[in-house]
Amino acid sequence: QKTAYEISLGLVGSEMCIRDRAYPDRKTGQTAVAIMNEDGSSKQVYSGSESGLPHSVGGLTPGMNNDIYMIGGGPDKPAGVYRWDFSSSTLLASSSSQEIDASYISKPQPVKFPTTLGEAYGFYYPPRHPTCSSQEAAPPLLVKAHGGPTACTGATFNPKIQYWTSRGFAVLDVDYGGSTGYGRDYRRRLRGAWGIVDIDDVCAGAKYLVEQGLADPARLAIDGGSAGGYTTLGALAFKDTFTAGCSLYGVRVRVRVRTLTLTLTLTLALTRRAARSTAWPTWARSP
Repeated sequence: QKTAYEISLGLVGSEMCIRDRAYPDRKTGQTAVAIMNEDGSSKQVYSGSESGLPHSVGGLTPGMNNDIYMIGGGPDKPAGVYRWDFSSSTLLASSSSQEIDASYISKPQPVKFPTTLGEAYGFYYPPRHPTCSSQEAAPPLLVKAHGGPTACTGATFNPKIQYWTSRGFAVLDVDYGGSTGYGRDYRRRLRGAWGIVDIDDVCAGAKYLVEQGLADPARLAIDGGSAGGYTTLGALAFKDTFTAGCSLYGVRVRVRVRTLTLTLTLTLALTRRAARSTAWPTWARSP
């Protein structure tokens, strides 16, 4: 889905209505901004440098002078706050002031590969270093599984990926079945099959790159956090694809997650009910 954002032109200034949904174009990794009137009868799509937009955008907020503030970035640029006037953008603040030599940056390459339910998707990052090289037939590979599990990955600068690619590893950032941004059917692949479809897809992605000569079959690793950690643990426990892995704060028992969610929901409901008739003390939040 190229259209990442819908902005109503029926209102101006602080009253502008913004519907914020960010999904990168799976061919370029870029996001776009679609502007339409309130009834949706007309629409104009902005994307790319010709529109003055950063490579990837998110978190749109209307300004007071027919401009928009947003979080922007790109494969070679850390995230920052931008002001966009529909023709050009200005960087106001950045999460990092450090300049990174472009010769170290591995650019993401969108890939799709066969898997048990059809095709799955991801971004492949080849190893890259300006002065070091290898005579090996194929590099070691790190496969990354995002959390959610219904979130999605993107193509913005990620130092946790560039760390590995600048040290001789290839990286595959997988959008396994159930990820957002590929349509309803793809999103529903994970329904009732979490721990099955996602594991099949990360393994299929690694095997695909091996078949393409882009990864060494003897040196395949995987990592992920939260739901991605659950995928990592499952892939290591039930498949023979990977020789190493790291689960970061991974989900271990799904029934406990469901129980904890219900417990927290009930606790919050009871707390809100009690708060209506009780004067509760308040404390300043820690910095």
